[in-house]
Amino acid sequence: MKRDEQEGRGTRRILVVDDEPPVLNLITGILRTAGFQVLGVSETRLVMDRVREFRPHLVLTDLDMPGLDGSEICILLKSLPETAAIPIVFLSGRTLDADHDLGLFSGASAYLDKPVSSNDLVRTVRSVLGQGVARKADR
Repeated sequence: MKRDEQEGRGTRRILVVDDEPPVLNLITGILRTAGFQVLGVSETRLVMDRVREFRPHLVLTDLDMPGLDGSEICILLKSLPETAAIPIVFLSGRTLDADHDLGLFSGASAYLDKPVSSNDLVRTVRSVLGQGVARKADR
C-alpha cells in the first residue's frame, strides 16, 4: 500500500514557494492554521529537492521569482512522471488576464491574485485538493 493510501484523507502537505519572506511566512501561517502540513521555500533552486523530500499534495507558488519563475516550476513539475499529478496553484501580484492565462496554460489548477483573503486562499486550496480539477479561481 502506498504511503498516501495509508494516510487516507489525513493532513495534506503543501509546499509554498515565494521569494519574499514576509509573504512566505504569512501564507504558511494561514495554511497551518487551516490544518495543513506546510513547508515554505524561498529559493527556487531548492524546489525540486523539497518536492522529492516533502512529497507535497499541492504546490502553491508565486509567478515572479528570481531563477525559475512560477510558470517554469509548473512546467517542470508537470513534465516529470513522478510529479505530474501534483496540483499547482499560483498566488501572484500579476493580476492581468494574460497572467492568469499563462499560469493556467502552464498547467496550474488555479490562480489567485495577491493580496488574497485567508478565506479565499484556504477555500481554493481545499477545492483543488478535493476535486483535482483545473479551474480559474474567482477574482
